Amino acid sequence: MTCLCIDFGGTYTKYCLMDENATIRERHELPSPLIGADRFCRFIQHLGAEYLTDIDGVTISMPGMIDIKSGLHKGGGAYLDLWGKNLYELIGSVVPLPF
Repeated sequence: MTCLCIDFGGTYTKYCLMDENATIRERHELPSPLIGADRFCRFIQHLGAEYLTDIDGVTISMPGMIDIKSGLHKGGGAYLDLWGKNLYELIGSVVPLPF
C-alpha cells in the first residue's frame, strides 16, 4: 500500500509517497495554495492525477483542527478560506481514493 501524504504549511506544502512501512519513496514541495477552497481543490486534484496509478490513498495534515467524524476544518493557521468547510467532501470531489 502506498499513500500520497500531503503536509499543508503556511509557505510550502510538502508531499511524498510513503509505503506501509513508512518508507518515503519520493518527496517534493510546492508553494502552498492559501487562498480559496477552489485553489486548494485544484492543488489536490493536480497531485492526485499525477500519482493516481501509484497510490492507494491520501493523507493530509494542516494547521488547525479537522474533526475526524464530520470532516469539518475548525480553523487555525493560514487556510482561512477553509474554516468551516468539509474537507472530506472537498478532497473526495477531486480525488477518487480513500483519505
